[in-house]
Amino acid sequence: MSVQLDWASCTKCQGLHFAGFPGTKGVCPAGGQHVQTGSFAYAVGFDLPDRPSLQKGWAACPKCQGLHFAGFAGFTGVCPAGGQHTETGSFAYAVPFDVPDSSSGQQGWNACPKCQGLFFGPFRGICPAGGTHSSANSFAYQAECSAINNFSYDQGISDADRTWLIDRHRTAVSRINACGNLDDREKADLRATYRTAIHHGFNTNPKENASSTVNGTKIDVNFGNLHLAGDNEASQTLVHEMMHCAGYTHPTRRDPAPGTPCNSTVNDCPGDNGPYYSTAPLRAELCIVGVQSDRSICRIGHDGVATMARLSG
Repeated sequence: MSVQLDWASCTKCQGLHFAGFPGTKGVCPAGGQHVQTGSFAYAVGFDLPDRPSLQKGWAACPKCQGLHFAGFAGFTGVCPAGGQHTETGSFAYAVPFDVPDSSSGQQGWNACPKCQGLFFGPFRGICPAGGTHSSANSFAYQAECSAINNFSYDQGISDADRTWLIDRHRTAVSRINACGNLDDREKADLRATYRTAIHHGFNTNPKENASSTVNGTKIDVNFGNLHLAGDNEASQTLVHEMMHCAGYTHPTRRDPAPGTPCNSTVNDCPGDNGPYYSTAPLRAELCIVGVQSDRSICRIGHDGVATMARLSG
């Protein structure tokens, strides 16, 4: 089975679009480019064998990056970039429909007969053919979620912080597959963990960024610290904690004395590939922006609790 990751739903138009090109996210009918804020991480299959409840004939338009049905002769749908959608360079995608609920899929998707695009039905969105999308005569499609849709959150976590967490996790998910710092087994374990029911709660220790348990299903987050750390550092912290949830661990980091430079012969220093930074949770951090964090330290207690502590200074 061939599956392409890096698909997202646009909060403006509700269309499913490919978000894997760094320079462009496609043209949105609501104006500007598609946005991925708060989107789950989706995947779309291609070059699949025939089977019941699987519709072939879907394509990605290189002008708008939207997934659309191209199976009607003479009409491939209205493209927000102008004219009809095109299929130049597209994989031969297929979308499941009328299938039972599954932990890896999201129900509620429809094909719009006006623009031929796949959109999330409950929110309608904006159609490039005018007005909102229509679900008239549409199959009941399911979009495959490659990650995050099974996550849950404490009731006290605000909508804004929940969306921010999803975005930070989705950044990590989008970079795992192409990350050369994890081997195939580690990637598979991490992707599988991103599909599980990970609960997110609060960490209120001012000296900590986050905490989790090795082989656990919960991450507690100190939002104040992580917001100050910035988006990339937050994604590094979360993917590190997800590796702990996946069962990976590391030794205690050997830090230099305060005020002295890090010496890799006796200390653990970012990028030294030593006993601490060569482990899977630390190598996962490299997937985000190619560097390892030197502003936080993760300690694991005898109870298996991993605490990402905030370094002072």
